[in-house]
Amino acid sequence: MARPESGAGHRLLALVHRGPASLPGCPEAVAALLARGPWDLDVRFTGSRKTPALTAGSLSHALV
Repeated sequence: MARPESGAGHRLLALVHRGPASLPGCPEAVAALLARGPWDLDVRFTGSRKTPALTAGSLSHALV
């Protein structure tokens, strides 16, 4: 599997699912850990009624 490219000046994308299948507070905790980590990730939530939508296309652009 190829690693998604960050591009010039762009951070790598990390998607965190937040929806009815997750427990309250868990997605936020995971997003906070990823955002504070040494990877300089662009952390975004995905899932029910979220942008970006959780699709094969959005996952193909995400590192995590």
